Amino acid sequence: MDTTTGNTTHLSRTSLSNVLLACGLILSMLVSGGCSHTLKNKGPSSSSLDFNDFGKSTIDQITEMHVLELRDLTRSLMIKLYKRNPRELRKQPRVNIESRLAQLYNGSQTYIFKELNKKTGTEAVQLAFDKKFHGDRVFALIVGIKSMLHASYNYRTEFYYFDSVDQQELYDSARNLEIINWRLLTCMDHDNQPLIYSNSYLKTNPNLSYERLFSKMIANQDMMAKIVADRTNRTIISVAQSAASTLLIPIGI
Repeated sequence: MDTTTGNTTHLSRTSLSNVLLACGLILSMLVSGGCSHTLKNKGPSSSSLDFNDFGKSTIDQITEMHVLELRDLTRSLMIKLYKRNPRELRKQPRVNIESRLAQLYNGSQTYIFKELNKKTGTEAVQLAFDKKFHGDRVFALIVGIKSMLHASYNYRTEFYYFDSVDQQELYDSARNLEIINWRLLTCMDHDNQPLIYSNSYLKTNPNLSYERLFSKMIANQDMMAKIVADRTNRTIISVAQSAASTLLIPIGI
């Protein structure tokens, strides 16, 4: 028997086992590292990076984080506005904050509702501030804001190498948010009361939390607009009009 051949075969098998073990350890480290890196909280749960993320660039992952951040901010705004305007919930039978949240944040991503005459985006926002509208103004407003922002990302929540968004629509949606925030403060009913109560400037108990939420959303969109513009070498057309005199800009049309 050739012991040299036997020893060589044994060493070859040992080397192969070591290589396979090393590959397994490396793969395990990659998976563990990927799974430990989590995206921005989606509300009650968070989304972990997985093998799908190998088809994403850094910009794609940043874009997804901005989309999730907007989701959290609009959700917080909806809750706060309903607590400040409980009368709006009473306009629909058997409706509460939880059921309204479920309509918009249960993953279905539908924005078409008969009670809003199937209006979405800026049209739904206009409905919220229409004095002739007798429906739930908070619901109309959040449907309008959420669908407008989602439209600025082409109604996507996940992005891959060949997906793109338009820097102008991101920028325009930020300007729309400025107008909406201004309208919350200035649009009054026939009794000179706000159509939708939000910020309070009382010296004894000021509340600017709504304005802070809008500021975060505006900063989010402006940042993404700049990132996309820098990446694509495209120019953003700035709007130099005041919120008081500017009409809402349609997004995603």
